[in-house]
Amino acid sequence: METTTHKWKIIRLVYLYLVSLIGLIVLLVGGIGLVNTGLKSLMNVDVNYYGTSAKQICRDPNYLGGVYYGVKAPMATPVATPTKVEEVKPVDINSQSYKDCVKDQEEEQKKQSDNEQRRSIAEGLASIILGTPMWLYHWFVIQRDNKKQD
Repeated sequence: METTTHKWKIIRLVYLYLVSLIGLIVLLVGGIGLVNTGLKSLMNVDVNYYGTSAKQICRDPNYLGGVYYGVKAPMATPVATPTKVEEVKPVDINSQSYKDCVKDQEEEQKKQSDNEQRRSIAEGLASIILGTPMWLYHWFVIQRDNKKQD
C-alpha cells in the first residue's frame, strides 16, 4: 500500500514539474518573440523579404495577366482544341498603368508587412498570456507541497 502511494506521489511530482516547465518554455518563447518584434520595429528592420520587387512584378506581363494592360498571357491549351493565343506585348515603364501597378504592389507589400508584424505581436502575447498562469499555478503547487513536507 505504501509503495503505491509513493509511486503516485512521484508521478504527480513529475507531472507538476513537466507541466511547469512547459508553461515556462511557452512564456519564454512568447517573450522572446515579442522582444524580437519590438526590436525589429524600433530599428526599422524590414520584417518581410520580398524576392520580387513591385517594379519587377509590374514589368512581367505574364504576372499581370491583363489587370493593367488588357493583355492575355499565353497559356497551355490541349492539343485537341487549338486556340489563337494573343501576343504578349512588352511593358511600357513610362505608362500610367505601370505606375499604378507599382503603387498598388508597394501598398500590398506594406500591408502584408504590417499584418505580419501584428501577427507576431499577437502570437507573442498569446504565448505569454497562456504560459504565465500555466507555469505559475504548477510552480506554486510544487512550492506548497515542498513546504508541507518540511
